[in-house]
Amino acid sequence: MENKDSFWGPLLMISLTSYLSEEMKPWYEALSPAAKESYYGKKVKEELYPAGKVGAKVPGFTAKGQDGKEVSLAELCQGKKYILIDFWASWCNPCRKEIPNLKKLYAQYAAKGFQIVSISIDKKEAEWLKALKEEQLTWPNYRDTEGIATLYKVKFVPTMYLIDAQGVMVGENLRGEDLANKLGELFGK
Repeated sequence: MENKDSFWGPLLMISLTSYLSEEMKPWYEALSPAAKESYYGKKVKEELYPAGKVGAKVPGFTAKGQDGKEVSLAELCQGKKYILIDFWASWCNPCRKEIPNLKKLYAQYAAKGFQIVSISIDKKEAEWLKALKEEQLTWPNYRDTEGIATLYKVKFVPTMYLIDAQGVMVGENLRGEDLANKLGELFGK
């Protein structure tokens, strides 16, 4: 806080922490207007207050499937009421543990207009394909070769965004019972 009036304050926040958390918002708020408007101040704000929160429209994207064909988010939304964009990876244990829940919810709500779109951040295609074979996922799956995770500012996996057919976020990082409850609320159990 000794440097809250210059760019050094937000620079130190970035440099001296592994990641910026909710508890650091008061630090950011204590920065001077000049510090907040500095390059590093803007970076800190972007981390603490990311764009794309509930009520905001998510960015569109195009992904390539296993067959090499491209599909857009708009195409994936056609005819659906709600879409869960699931960022995951084959090596991510919490991601893999969530799959049985996703399968159950997909079976329960797919006929009512629910779609899951899984986007793997796996670097190696073989590992992604092996995980797909093991998990037997029945919804659209893509490996992120286009920078979709960067576009969505994904910092860790699993990261999930629940959107409506117009691409407006209605929930984020809902998993397990929280996701089941939200879908029950949206689809009227």
